[in-house]
Amino acid sequence: MKEFGQLCKLLVNRLYTHNPFYLISVFLVLYGLHRSFVGEANAERGLLLLQLFCGYILLLAVVGIVVVRWGKVWEDGRMILLIILLLFVALSMSFDGVALDAPEFGGAYLAFGFGFAMFVTESILSLLRLHLPARYRIPYYLQLAILFAYPYQLARWSVAANDPRMPWGVLLFPAICGLSLLTLWPAARRAGRGEDENGTPWNWPLYPWTLFFFLTLGMTLRAYSITMVFERAQGGENGFLPYFLNPLLLAVCLLTFEMAHARGHRWMVGLALTTAFVALGLAFGGPFPSMLQWKYLALQSRFVGMPPIWTTMLLIGLYSFAWARGVRAAEAGLLACLLLSAHLRPNSYTVWMLHEPWLAPHALIVAYQLAMALHRRATWRLLFAGALGWIDAVYFLRDTWLLEHRGYLPLHAVLLFVLLAGLVFDDRLARWLRRVAPWAIGISALLVALGYPQLFPTAPAQWHLQWLTLLIATAAAYWLKTKRLHPLAAGLVSAVAYVTFAGRAFYTWLRNEQLLKGLDWLAWGFAFLGAAALISLAKAGFLATLLARLRRWESTWRRPDTSEDRHR
Repeated sequence: MKEFGQLCKLLVNRLYTHNPFYLISVFLVLYGLHRSFVGEANAERGLLLLQLFCGYILLLAVVGIVVVRWGKVWEDGRMILLIILLLFVALSMSFDGVALDAPEFGGAYLAFGFGFAMFVTESILSLLRLHLPARYRIPYYLQLAILFAYPYQLARWSVAANDPRMPWGVLLFPAICGLSLLTLWPAARRAGRGEDENGTPWNWPLYPWTLFFFLTLGMTLRAYSITMVFERAQGGENGFLPYFLNPLLLAVCLLTFEMAHARGHRWMVGLALTTAFVALGLAFGGPFPSMLQWKYLALQSRFVGMPPIWTTMLLIGLYSFAWARGVRAAEAGLLACLLLSAHLRPNSYTVWMLHEPWLAPHALIVAYQLAMALHRRATWRLLFAGALGWIDAVYFLRDTWLLEHRGYLPLHAVLLFVLLAGLVFDDRLARWLRRVAPWAIGISALLVALGYPQLFPTAPAQWHLQWLTLLIATAAAYWLKTKRLHPLAAGLVSAVAYVTFAGRAFYTWLRNEQLLKGLDWLAWGFAFLGAAALISLAKAGFLATLLARLRRWESTWRRPDTSEDRHR
């Protein structure tokens, strides 16, 4: 019994502290209004709904003013003010049926609702001495005006059967709302500077950006409900698809980026730019849209393209802007969108409808990365440009001689490019390549000597010898660059592989020509002679002397302050 009493006391304290009864009251009143007026879309009942709705909002406003002004209970006051804002949105959505049945009365009720919302807002701001500068107040009223005015215009188009402006009106609503959010740009760029005294106990951005969070939520719900109400008035089905929300999402990401960048919050900048990628997921649709959804898609495809292509273009603009503002991480998003744009066409709607790439975006990326590699002396950019150029060459020349002999030429071209990339610059990746390259050269040379006839049976033997020659030259270039023994050893292995491969080819030719019947015995004899000579040289100390002399030369040739030493 004692535990039950403590539980009751805790529950009462929770209810007293957070006071959820305002929310409960709103839900009950809204449900009661819905039950009372559902299916009764006429001017007389609409007037009664307007009176009850405005009366309840006015009552809440009075309670909020009293609670804050004289009670100083800001926690309850905050809940009341946000509830009033949501009720403004609900009020703008309550006369769709009246507007469809009698557009003149519906328009009048919506106009009165907007005026009433302005009156209540100004009264609250004045009586509670809340500071809301014009850079916030103008976008606030603009967004409310869109919410109240748009249903009237759609109703006029909807009652006129087959009005061609109706689908465009539905499609453009999220875009217009997104543009209205962008009117907050000056406020976002200011990032709360000079807004410390706002008349509330909440600092920027809680006030006043919380207002626009709920308004954006209301506009999101409205973008969905518009397709439910006004298209059904024409006998259609719901045409809503997730891409409708992309203009709102990108506008929010842009404002968040601007505020975070102005404040220097790098993690928030990254979050805003990463969240923008969600728009691509919303843009690509499913395989079975409805007839009305196809109607909207076809309309877009005829003028601006399917959602994936215009969403990608908007993302390119966003990431280009962020990159121009000095956010280097935005470059990755920009490159990803440019790569995607190469596979998009105006009729691309699903991921299964991606097309063969356009060469122009890839060529632009390759040229840009090469220029930036030279400017910033960045090896990864050089490798990125080379990899993309290599992929394009392989793809666009896939039906030519380039891919003959199991792709011998492109495979060795990309390996040679990676090896040579380590010689160009002196960044961390280049230094790592210079450590790894001798091993790669040696392993590649051994593969040529031991396995290339089986790996590339149709490739000419001259190609293998030319590849070994290139490996020897590359090892020599690394030795000249680093003055280390490892490239010299790799070059020696490549030279031995060259002699081995050439000797085996010569042996095969002699065997096929049958010029020497004791060829096998002669070959083994020369092999044992070479082994014996090496053993004798080792016994005489020539190999140890040569190795010691090479080490002394290495320490003499290499400067003690080279970058190779500094970064080890």
